[in-house]
Amino acid sequence: MHMLLLSILLRVRIMNNLNKSIIKLTSAVLSVSVVSTVNRYRNEYKRRTGLNGNEFLKDNDGNTIEYNLDLNNNSKTLIVFENGLGAPLESWDYVKLFLKDSYNLLFYNRSKHGFTSTKLSNYEALEKIVKEKVRSDIRIIFVCHSIGALAGCTAVENSPYIKSRTEKIILVDGTEPDLFEAYRNDSEQKGEFMQMCFQKAMAGFFGFQWWGIDKYARRTSYRPDIQEAVRLFEANPKEIFITLSEYFNIKVDSIKSILIQKQIPVSIISSFERRTQQKKLAEDFGIPFSLIDKSAHYSIIGYPEFAWELAREVRNVLEK
Repeated sequence: MHMLLLSILLRVRIMNNLNKSIIKLTSAVLSVSVVSTVNRYRNEYKRRTGLNGNEFLKDNDGNTIEYNLDLNNNSKTLIVFENGLGAPLESWDYVKLFLKDSYNLLFYNRSKHGFTSTKLSNYEALEKIVKEKVRSDIRIIFVCHSIGALAGCTAVENSPYIKSRTEKIILVDGTEPDLFEAYRNDSEQKGEFMQMCFQKAMAGFFGFQWWGIDKYARRTSYRPDIQEAVRLFEANPKEIFITLSEYFNIKVDSIKSILIQKQIPVSIISSFERRTQQKKLAEDFGIPFSLIDKSAHYSIIGYPEFAWELAREVRNVLEK
């Protein structure tokens, strides 16, 4: 009996020591991972604020609008790009490479995203950039990816200045308003989306996405520095919670109004993945439709071969 008791006590001690060792090892690994992730963000900060990084415009309160403006003196067209949900302006990198020789290009991070700290609304921030940085004789074309369709149409509808200069709107896998409303008002869909965002935020905080294959990273294949920038942006807990807020607060009224009134020509360029819902949207409103074969919702701008085809389709729309 005495020997049995000693054996049990010994096993308990071994297990306690083992648990302590596991806890220490786990803490050490997490600490290294967090430090490594912080260093990645520091390097990305240097890239974005360096000589070849983004530009920053101050509002009247001294707050910042983060943007990138590529001017072409031979063009009288400005293409304004609206990012998808939770995506940075860098997500248009390939499209920019394929269009910059022909047009003026404007990319920006919407309210609270990235280094955009202004309290101006998205359309007010966009209006400020255009008024201060772009010649008044240049027409505006919107190219909007995913939920950026809602943001772009809201800018056109709410800013008489932007609307007066806008000639066309191109939706790239643009969010279908009725379907979007149904999704975010469905309690089950809402719960799943919030859970996914929370998991991504936790992974981003501890740097879990760098431990193995990141399923989100496989959706795109940007140039190395840009791929890193997009991954860091999308995994940043701050960005994820801002994305949540945008998802639940962005309005669908403006895109409906534009599609119904038809005052501004709208075209749809669809990925192969979203072809069914995009085709239906085009048919419902009598909108020109084109398809990028084999592409997916993110790869349509995140893979060079699909981004090249997208740029070609944008040119086709502008030349009509």
